[in-house]
Amino acid sequence: MLALLSFPVRQALTDLQVQRLLTQAQASNEQLAFDQGLEQVRQAARLSPDDPEVQLRLASSARALWNFRETAALQHEADQAYDATARLSPHAAWPWYEHSRMYSLKHQNARALALLQGALQRDPNNAGYWLERARLLEADQQPREARAAYQHCLDLDEVAECRASVKRLGAA
Repeated sequence: MLALLSFPVRQALTDLQVQRLLTQAQASNEQLAFDQGLEQVRQAARLSPDDPEVQLRLASSARALWNFRETAALQHEADQAYDATARLSPHAAWPWYEHSRMYSLKHQNARALALLQGALQRDPNNAGYWLERARLLEADQQPREARAAYQHCLDLDEVAECRASVKRLGAA
């Protein structure tokens, strides 16, 4: 009987430690100690490798540093954490969208579009994902495909940018 109770207690203690590390990481980041913050998130991810939210925090932290430092190690770490997040939440669209944003911010449109497709497959009625697809296609000099994506966005929801872009691109 005691053994049955020990697992929930152990898990609760681990969860508390993970929360403490994530709180410390946020405080470190607010003090501009980004390396320390990333290390604290890494520790949390090691303690809770099956928690998609913790993996997403790791991905976001590594992505933020990669945006500035552009090291292969940080890029790889962010990619791995996004992949883990998607694996742990196979029906969720948001890991794919967030991973796509990593590359859209660096104007790596082809890679961003490929990742965004995972979000669209999981949530095809999300106007925001279609808007992001349209922006990426337009930035990639694909006006006909961009207009179709803007139109699809507009069909799903009244988004001012989509309406204006459909008009602007006309019969592209």
